[in-house]
Amino acid sequence: MCKEAESDCLMPEDREAAQPQRSRSRRVGRWIRRHPLRSLGLSLLLGFAAVNVLAFRHAGAMTTFVSDRPSTHSPEELSLGARASALLAGVSVRRPENQETPAESQLPFSSHVLSAGETRLEAWLIPCSPCEGVVVLCHGYAASKSSLLPIASEFRALGYTCVLVDFRGSGGSSGDRTSLGYHEAQDVAAAVAFARERASGGRVVLFGTSMGAAAALRAIHTEGVQPDALILEAPFNRLLATIAHRFESMGVPSSPGAELLVFWGSVRGGINGFAHNPAEYASSVKCPT
Repeated sequence: MCKEAESDCLMPEDREAAQPQRSRSRRVGRWIRRHPLRSLGLSLLLGFAAVNVLAFRHAGAMTTFVSDRPSTHSPEELSLGARASALLAGVSVRRPENQETPAESQLPFSSHVLSAGETRLEAWLIPCSPCEGVVVLCHGYAASKSSLLPIASEFRALGYTCVLVDFRGSGGSSGDRTSLGYHEAQDVAAAVAFARERASGGRVVLFGTSMGAAAALRAIHTEGVQPDALILEAPFNRLLATIAHRFESMGVPSSPGAELLVFWGSVRGGINGFAHNPAEYASSVKCPT
């Protein structure tokens, strides 16, 4: 083994390449020692940029469905290593698909295509005769209308025709993105208008679960939707609060991560996530709820 100095053990060409690298490292080290405040500021700036890059990636992962890989498990089901990986790389949310049709539940139905702006929506109409009215059913985040079939069966047994709609990005509807109930309010409005045409003067009841409940409240607040009755199951109160809960379930502080995630999600989705607050939309509700 070579017992001389490390630089003397290198081949001449390697020694020439190593010397400039050591020289640069020494110069950087001297600059840091001479300018501690500037070094600290630069480190903070780089750290802030890195956190924003992560938030931008996470915002995209949470609102863009994928078809080439499975969804990431819920935080409670992840190991410590898997949680760390999810925090660094972002989660995967598989595009929701309908697992069955009403026919598998022995329900008569017809499929319809609705329009919400440029978005094409697929809806199922499950008729009932005699009919007390129509119930419009709105599914939750990362779900599709087939998840509501058991509930639709109960409403039909009570004498109601049912309209089940896939939100944009889900099931048979177009797109691969979600806005967590923000733009989905337009989908709710389209479904309620479709239901009104088939209610024949009967009542139109709006049912929403989770994100669907938030979209229903926003549709009433911003789209002028006026159901005769409203049923809300587990709506979130504010988007910022529900994003913060996701951080807490991962065992990490929610701030400033939640604020950055909502900010970049707003930028990517063309929305104001900080104003996406179903608790405030509820002030516009005038019907029995």
